[in-house]
Amino acid sequence: MFSAFEGRWGLPATGLVVFAAAAMLLTVLLARWKYVPRESYGPAVEF
Repeated sequence: MFSAFEGRWGLPATGLVVFAAAAMLLTVLLARWKYVPRESYGPAVEF
């Protein structure tokens, strides 16, 4: 585990952090938030 990438793990770790940050930003910008009043809560499926 500690010898992965022969000790050169900084670049892959940085790429992972950048990808995660970009995905998070994209999600925040494109998400469609919808306020649901407490009275509307209920089960997803009704039998």
